Amino acid sequence: MRNHATHRRKNPRRIFDLLISATLALILSSCAGGEGPSLGEGTNPGGSSNSRTQPDATTPEEERMLEVRRIDSGSLGQGDAEPRAVVASSSETLSAAAGIPVRGAESTAASGEETYVAVLWGEKNTGGYTVEVESATLEGGRVAVSVALRNPPEGAMVSQALTYPYAVAALENLDPEGKDFVITDESGSELEWPVETV
Repeated sequence: MRNHATHRRKNPRRIFDLLISATLALILSSCAGGEGPSLGEGTNPGGSSNSRTQPDATTPEEERMLEVRRIDSGSLGQGDAEPRAVVASSSETLSAAAGIPVRGAESTAASGEETYVAVLWGEKNTGGYTVEVESATLEGGRVAVSVALRNPPEGAMVSQALTYPYAVAALENLDPEGKDFVITDESGSELEWPVETV
């Protein structure tokens, strides 16, 4: 008489072969990447094919990170008392509107299309304050430029004069036309800085 436990035991080699086959199938399907549409990308749950839809006025665009190229930062000896930002399609226009000599602004964008942004933190009572453009995102027609605002370290020796910290950056492959620009802090909170597009 046969033992029931022995009769039900699976062949370990067969299980191993099935696991290897399933793993290879998964790897090959993920490597095929662009060879066929995946669910939600060219197919619907019923399996029929459709084309990828382009966003229109009723469909908001997905948020995408923009490539930020830092050009310059520092502190001016004169400037506006209140913070502000200036956006322009060329470094020359930006330089004239913001009152900042823009150095090192040669375009490196593949499309040749860049948007230049100057953020001016306003008047500070001492040196040691810095501002940097950290990142930028585009969602629909809204561009959020995130800045890092740094106070001088406590107890640091700083110049005892009025300073005007600023930073200049290029947002690559972005046409500023028709875009609404806002300045945010690193946490994403919108700052009440006026933004002038020239």
